[in-house]
Amino acid sequence: MEKVSVRFGWRDPERGDILALRHPRDPKKIIVKRLIAIQGDIVQGVESAEAHRIPEGHGWFEGDNLRKSSDSNSFGPVSLGLVEGRVLAIVWPWHRATGLGNEENPSYEDRITYRCRKNSKASKA
Repeated sequence: MEKVSVRFGWRDPERGDILALRHPRDPKKIIVKRLIAIQGDIVQGVESAEAHRIPEGHGWFEGDNLRKSSDSNSFGPVSLGLVEGRVLAIVWPWHRATGLGNEENPSYEDRITYRCRKNSKASKA
């Protein structure tokens, strides 16, 4: 996990980043989720038709297994202040070892009803 650029603001989190963050309901736990929407975006939840506008300094985080993930669909937008770092690779188990890049998952595209700017970055509060 890479912490330096996130903590010192050298690189703001962007859509598609896989991030480690403190669980908003249990700060002792660290969770790993993909950032799919940033401040100013409007995203539709998985289980409901409710649209959520992402407030300043927040992001919408989801796990890759949407139906079984504890993520923004259950606790809403999350403060970027809870982000601990970017996940750069899977190293264990060995057969799954791979680098992870910033890829926006196309399955999310139809639920982001408004993007504040196509290439804009999130900014920490």
